[in-house]
Amino acid sequence: MPEGWKQTQLEKVIKLSKEKYKPENEEDIFYIGLEHIEKGSGRLLKHAGLAKIRTLKNKFYQNQILYGKLRPYLNKVYLANEEGVCSTDILVFSPTEEVFPKYIYWYMLSRKFVNEMSAKTSGVNLPRVSTKNILKHKLILPISINEQKEIVKEIESRFSVCDKLDESIDQSLEKAEALRQSILKKAFEGELLSDEEIEACKKEPDWEPAENLLERIKKEK
Repeated sequence: MPEGWKQTQLEKVIKLSKEKYKPENEEDIFYIGLEHIEKGSGRLLKHAGLAKIRTLKNKFYQNQILYGKLRPYLNKVYLANEEGVCSTDILVFSPTEEVFPKYIYWYMLSRKFVNEMSAKTSGVNLPRVSTKNILKHKLILPISINEQKEIVKEIESRFSVCDKLDESIDQSLEKAEALRQSILKKAFEGELLSDEEIEACKKEPDWEPAENLLERIKKEK
């Protein structure tokens, strides 16, 4: 264990919020379901927003951690930037003063935590991990809040590089697809070969003009 770190359990540094939201009538309120949290990234998807709430939900506030207990291998965790309500399949945790909220958020997104929670699920069709198993999870963490913040800073700095790389790859794939389509267009419009290359092809014994080939295919069909 690194110097200045300690072993503890999650229940020592986060507390389960039991606050519920029960609408008296149908109400519009900011709502987060499991489908609104991106798998593995901790990002909230764009289609999250106001929804008509008719049934009991969990209430959450800014800087609370939302954790999807259903199928934990999907790795759905979100650090709230707003307040609202969420599905009852999402647990709401309040970090204590011992931890920087983002430190626990990133820890719960880690493969180590995901694998352990996935191994402790119960149920076949809708496997869930219990609150008890989550809170009894053992971890080591820096005692210093400043060290926790510095670790989060380094994580986010490196992830920023990954995001830029993803964006660059996406742009390159788009360009490659556009180039492929351009090549195909030119190929089937007779613009891919130069005049010299076309003349060379005509000297081949099996050369056939494209219009003749297309007409022959049409007749065969």
